[in-house]
Amino acid sequence: MAYWNKKAWISPEARENEKFQVVMNSMRRLFPKSEVAKMDKTAWLAHRQAVVESRTKELERAVAIKEEGLGKGGQQQILNRLKEKNFPENHGVVLCEKTIWCPKWQLKEEMAPWPTLPEMKWEGDDRAKTTVGRFLPLPREPGSAAVAWHNLRVLPAFPFDDVRKIPTLEDVLLPVDEIDEEFVPDLLNSELLEALKLEGDA
Repeated sequence: MAYWNKKAWISPEARENEKFQVVMNSMRRLFPKSEVAKMDKTAWLAHRQAVVESRTKELERAVAIKEEGLGKGGQQQILNRLKEKNFPENHGVVLCEKTIWCPKWQLKEEMAPWPTLPEMKWEGDDRAKTTVGRFLPLPREPGSAAVAWHNLRVLPAFPFDDVRKIPTLEDVLLPVDEIDEEFVPDLLNSELLEALKLEGDA
């Protein structure tokens, strides 16, 4: 029985010895010809110490990065990689489209509250059992507890944020820009144009 299942007090040395034996038995069974299976207690303790030091340094780096990114008021600053550009309100840096993924997302006219637990369960764990898969809950208007969540009106989202919209054949085929004939020579070399002309004449 492992020490973590025992109710009696065990010294730290005995716990470490038992953990070492459990790991070594597993290593000898899974990797009998590897150097790990031949590790002694000293090498095991050195390895454990190295793992602890590595995790400590990783946590220190994470804390330093978070402290560096914290601005006034305890909120993390949103880094603007396009500092010379001034985007309109509710517009993001991607295609300059209206979106909630921008610094002034609170300016959207209708704001949806956090989805309820039954809705998240329906859209998450229950939907995961089907062939459709998980989806994020739709933004819905606030309602009383007496009204079921699926009866609440779905709030309109910005077209850029409408992730559930399934593209139709019309969406795929229509956005094709027609190029005027006068600009074609500037886009293609003369040899390709001659080949296309010969192909058309044939």
